[in-house]
Amino acid sequence: MSAQEQELKTKLDALLSAATAPGALGIPGVALVVVRKGGNVYEGSSGVADFESGKPFTVDTVVWIASMTKAMTSVAALQCVERGLIGLDEDVSPYVPELQSVQLIDRTAPNLSSGDYVLAPAKEKVTLRRLLTHSNGLIYGHAYPHGVQYMARNGIPSVRTASRGAFKFPAWHEPGKEWHYGMGIDYAGLLVESLSADRLGHIFQKEIRGPLGMDSTVFNLTPQLLERKTTLFQREADGRAVARADEWPHKVEVDMGGGGSWSTARDYAKFVRMLLLGGRTPSGQEILSPATYALGMSGALEPEAKESCNAFHKLPGTTLSKFPGAKRDYALIGMVFEEPLPTGRAAGSVQWAGVANCYWLVDAKKDIGYVLCSQILPSGDPCVQKLLREVESTIYEVLAP
Repeated sequence: MSAQEQELKTKLDALLSAATAPGALGIPGVALVVVRKGGNVYEGSSGVADFESGKPFTVDTVVWIASMTKAMTSVAALQCVERGLIGLDEDVSPYVPELQSVQLIDRTAPNLSSGDYVLAPAKEKVTLRRLLTHSNGLIYGHAYPHGVQYMARNGIPSVRTASRGAFKFPAWHEPGKEWHYGMGIDYAGLLVESLSADRLGHIFQKEIRGPLGMDSTVFNLTPQLLERKTTLFQREADGRAVARADEWPHKVEVDMGGGGSWSTARDYAKFVRMLLLGGRTPSGQEILSPATYALGMSGALEPEAKESCNAFHKLPGTTLSKFPGAKRDYALIGMVFEEPLPTGRAAGSVQWAGVANCYWLVDAKKDIGYVLCSQILPSGDPCVQKLLREVESTIYEVLAP
């Protein structure tokens, strides 16, 4: 271990330990892997995966990574573009039955707040670009009180059931006109399956997980992985973290490309390293061509949607609002920040997260990436957000002063 890596270990170990200190209103358990092109330069963890047993939380603890699945689905979709199976700005509705008659919610109708929607056919086409950049209008209905009422009234299950019936919620806006986080990449997963005539999990294994050696990243938990799985925790109003039931099924009907994967910090770091390496495995195998990689890591929103995205992320409480004034775009693989950030990131860094407070970062210009996994709801937990800011600042302070 180099002197630089020893310094990084000492400082990051201390941060993780403090964040999970027994008796504190902190994080039950957390794991962190810092990766560069040459490999992992830090692997650390602290806390517990289960209060009753005291089982330690490690870099090999299995967590529901939720929306960190999205980047893998985006890569699989871009592979389809490379192969000439679909165009980025082509109408995808012929390949996905659920997109062949998209209905648009009239947001001016008087009964909107009660979920008694007035619907009309959408005019704009749904394209792969719009699916991958959350500019398609296909929001998460369960995230809105009126959406929950509409779903109950119309028998639409939550996306968290991982069922085909979840793909029935109408569009919140015309495709391409606004940015609203939602099910676009779940639909992109259906598109990839249709184009490839295979299940998304099998495609991941053949085209992404297999070449990268990701043996702990799955849609369906095996008994072996279940043994390594952490408890899901919930932050109560008084600040305590308590155990709760899992939010995602262990066996699924649909491989949900927007949020259905289980993984570990160490396993997902292999995917992050591939992105640092420009779309290649450490041995040089191409996952994405250089041109497709560059396309996937660059801002891809249409002008109106980009303006909407920046306005949304100025609001307090949004997942990545710790940099509320930073200019951003949404790339085909994740959110891209267009300017340097106070923690030390270069312009062009790409990041996303999972709802149970898991995060990944790729800063290709400074050759820095990381995966931080906890397992606590709700999203944007203040204790994890504080730790994330401290961790990121420390990584840059030591590795890229």
